Amino acid sequence: GNYKGAINLGGTDFTAGVADNVIVAKLDKDGKHLWSHSFGEANKAEAATSLELDGNQPVLLGTFTSTIDFGGGKLTCAGISDIFLAKLDKDGCQVHANAYGDAAFQRAESLAIDAGGNNVFAGSFDGSVDFGTGAITAAETDAYVAKTKP
Repeated sequence: GNYKGAINLGGTDFTAGVADNVIVAKLDKDGKHLWSHSFGEANKAEAATSLELDGNQPVLLGTFTSTIDFGGGKLTCAGISDIFLAKLDKDGCQVHANAYGDAAFQRAESLAIDAGGNNVFAGSFDGSVDFGTGAITAAETDAYVAKTKP
């Protein structure tokens, strides 16, 4: 999910400031905190728009405006806002993370994991965006549907 200000889900205290940051947590069957992680910069807007499980591994889709680090190095926004797609392991550590976008506006909306474990996601964009098969360019604000390998 997303949060502003300060939050503690039973483990670490996190502070986002006045803009959203991304938070993900794992609880046991009784609601006991196992782990939680916050992603994003204080006072910069990052928002998870969708979360799916690939087995027991969370996959996060969202939008960010500055930098975001899921534990494997910073992803840097190329413009107004970019898309992030990040897969974490069962302990909340980064398996992989990618950023998609250019100097214009890109937004992530929804995510699904298909039977082959591929990430299928959709949203809207201005400018151009490359999901790994070559850049596509918007005429104005256009919709996209993308499919990436796990």
